[in-house]
Amino acid sequence: MAYIQPDTLHEIQTSTSIVDYIGQYVQLKKAGKDDYEGLCPFHNEKTPSFHVNESKHVFHCFGCGKSGNIFQFAEYYHHLTFPEAVHQVAEFAHLDVGLAPKQQAKETPQLKERRALMHLHQRASEMYQHILWNTDAGQVALDYLHQRGLTDEDIRTFEIGFVPNTEKVDILVNVLQDDLASEQEYEASGLFKMDRSGRPHDRFSNRVMFPLKNRDGKVVAFSGRAMPDAGRDVPKYLNSPETLIFNKRKLLFNFDKAYQAARQDGYFVLFEGYMDVIAAHRAGVASGVASMGTSLTEEQIQQLKSISPHIVICYDGDRAGIEATARAIQFMRDEKVPQISVVSLPDGLDPDEFIKQNGTEAFVKQVTQGQLTAVQFMLSYLKRDRNLQNEQDKLHYVEQALTEIAPLDSFIERDMYLRQLAEETQLSVDSLQNQLLTVKAQTQRQQRTVDNTYLEAPPVVEFVPPEEVVIKEQTPLESVEQRLLYRAMNEKAVRDYLNQCDFAFPDASYEELYLVLSSYLQMYDTVEAADFFNVLKKEEHRQIFGEIIKLNMSKQSTQREIDDYLTYIQQIQWRSELKDCQQEMREAGRMGNRQLERELSQKMMQLLLKLKQK
Repeated sequence: MAYIQPDTLHEIQTSTSIVDYIGQYVQLKKAGKDDYEGLCPFHNEKTPSFHVNESKHVFHCFGCGKSGNIFQFAEYYHHLTFPEAVHQVAEFAHLDVGLAPKQQAKETPQLKERRALMHLHQRASEMYQHILWNTDAGQVALDYLHQRGLTDEDIRTFEIGFVPNTEKVDILVNVLQDDLASEQEYEASGLFKMDRSGRPHDRFSNRVMFPLKNRDGKVVAFSGRAMPDAGRDVPKYLNSPETLIFNKRKLLFNFDKAYQAARQDGYFVLFEGYMDVIAAHRAGVASGVASMGTSLTEEQIQQLKSISPHIVICYDGDRAGIEATARAIQFMRDEKVPQISVVSLPDGLDPDEFIKQNGTEAFVKQVTQGQLTAVQFMLSYLKRDRNLQNEQDKLHYVEQALTEIAPLDSFIERDMYLRQLAEETQLSVDSLQNQLLTVKAQTQRQQRTVDNTYLEAPPVVEFVPPEEVVIKEQTPLESVEQRLLYRAMNEKAVRDYLNQCDFAFPDASYEELYLVLSSYLQMYDTVEAADFFNVLKKEEHRQIFGEIIKLNMSKQSTQREIDDYLTYIQQIQWRSELKDCQQEMREAGRMGNRQLERELSQKMMQLLLKLKQK
């Protein structure tokens, strides 16, 4: 079997949307923040029990128990070996992993259509670039881009093009007429608009064309910027409509170039517009991206989080940009972004203007050394337009500021911001500290969830199972084993404790899975579900792990919880031994073996005593 490096597997997994891939074969509907559901393709059912989690890059069926990442889905669905499955997924994502499998999965009609659409968009992009660089009409647009501060290198790097006025001649229609045959194909491409007679016409006219690329660097849509002479009634930007290959909620401008830089820098920089991203790239900030419009989406945040836990917001410094920054911070908090920072630009400047006025070095310094924490920015934002000499304004500001400070885990951070707040408001640190405790208690009461049922067996499925599906009932022992494995997977202290106790899982499958898990965690600090599935070769291990990662448990275990698990498992083992002893005693009685009866009787008494003591 061909060996594929773990880094290569991780790269393919994080660069490919598991929802998009599985969505080719299963009709998925959103069922939660990151969850999608549909009818399982691996067994016959009428009620959806098949779940896909986009942020974790995994799937799990509560009916038949099949679990895994994107590669396992390809294995099961197309009946492939693991290397063949990796190759098939890489082909879908247009990534080269240097693997030539003996067998390739048959291309589906939808995949064929995706390839055709990407081919059309690539040809359109090449045509737009040719017009910009090689025609008299394009020279006007090239001069305009130079006036905006773009260099030839910028224009070539971002593959910017131009389409002249197409009212008289539909340029793209003529160029692509050999590739498209029907009205449906023209309309589905998103590159044309149809008149009443069903004739296609170029969608874009007299616009500078920015190609929009997916995370694999393939052109999937365009954003056309109107030329200055377009008139007031013409929208400044015109984007492609959504198609099979373009979903504006999922796409981030420049993500295909930025994600490698973000891994090196440790963060993405989020800008408001394309020109800001391009200007920042020229200045040396290569991890910049922009959303498709002013509002961020869950899908965009999940993409960024999948590469880096740190997002830096660098919006315009004017009032609108400040308001947008505050909204973005709240949205990212709701989406559980681990680290949020802000680059605050002075004098109402946008990034492009700041670079023109202050130079590239000043901008890079602002981004790398001038980052504010989200709390710093929000305290400044909340203080804006307030007169702290006015008692009512001061009280409102203090209340909102303490709400910002209360969730902080670090005592040092809380103390720093409290002292800053005390200095601003001329209040004592002690009084603010007392009020903070009240705010913190209120917040905790709202968020507290007590996990006091960890010994009760959870339901096996979340849906009413269809009649034709036979579901294996989960025993209380299996429930406890799964919960203990969950703790061991996420807490080193629990693993150390189990090793000290010389503990072994009663069920051989769970013990094998624990040994694989322990070996894995000797090489890696944490378990990434999608990556861990790649090392599990047995179907039963994948099913158990799939059930474990769906458990909803508190963040941190307690010593009592772990001891209760171990006690429960020990009692089950003793009861099993007791049952075996009783059966052996009956057999010894039938055989007339009095010595064995006495020995078994003593053993039973010891077991009963242990059970009574526990």
